[in-house]
Amino acid sequence: MKKRMAVLLAAAGMLTGIFGLTGNAEEEENFTVGICQFVQHQALDSAAQGFKDALTEALGERVTFVEENARGVESQDNFKQE
Repeated sequence: MKKRMAVLLAAAGMLTGIFGLTGNAEEEENFTVGICQFVQHQALDSAAQGFKDALTEALGERVTFVEENARGVESQDNFKQE
């Protein structure tokens, strides 16, 4: 039950971000979106794919994605800012 709630909250947060980006379509600004997952799981992968699909539908070719997966390791070295 806790995992399901966490996935739903994450999805809600992602949708909130999508609606915030669709306000002014006249600007030709490009976006880079980072997706960081702590572990690989079918539900998390599906949520991330839905997020990517929705952003791609809203922004088209103006959005690129950078994805990282920590594979359950809590080291800060897994997610290095470029």
